[in-house]
Amino acid sequence: MQDVQLLLPSHDGLPTLDEQQSIHEEAVPTAQQDSELNFDLPSDSNNQFSSSTSASNPGNPQTTRRASICRIKVVDDLLAVFIDSSIMNMTLKMDFVNEKAIDDAGVCREVYTAFWEQFLEQCEGETERVPRLRPDFSEAEWQAVGRIWVKGFVDHGVMPVKLSVAFILACISGIDSVDTDILISSFLNYLLPIERSDVEKALEGTMEESDQ
Repeated sequence: MQDVQLLLPSHDGLPTLDEQQSIHEEAVPTAQQDSELNFDLPSDSNNQFSSSTSASNPGNPQTTRRASICRIKVVDDLLAVFIDSSIMNMTLKMDFVNEKAIDDAGVCREVYTAFWEQFLEQCEGETERVPRLRPDFSEAEWQAVGRIWVKGFVDHGVMPVKLSVAFILACISGIDSVDTDILISSFLNYLLPIERSDVEKALEGTMEESDQ
């Protein structure tokens, strides 16, 4: 999963990792490298962002970014965080707005889970869901969805299992890895139950004249 190339250049005007380190080192003495840099995302959402750099290992700083996510706007807020491709190289800590929690890892998993629950509601299909093209989603937003998928899985093991199996396999291994059996199975699970039954009969050659 870490070999999947999903990163795009940042278009949101946020400082790069090197720029953040440089700004931080100019702002505080070396002995106080745990202080935070705060900046706002150019987003309509109310998510809150901060970035801190720790110099426990000189020359190889580890950057942590914090984000507060509104539960009812989790899709928009998380997309605003992941529009910046540099997020993939950072430790991401998240919480829900106006909700206090201690377990960072558990809260982060809940954020990713809530994202996929809301995102899948915007997809199409029955047993298996397929993302649909949206006029308000550009390539940048779809790249952000890909980053959320990868980082949520790598960091916390969160996988949107209700997505179409054929779609998941195509994203991870390429379209050529999807054989006919997998494609037909995913297509049947995409259909409404009554439509699925008719298609299965047609494939088996047992369709009645009244169903044709």
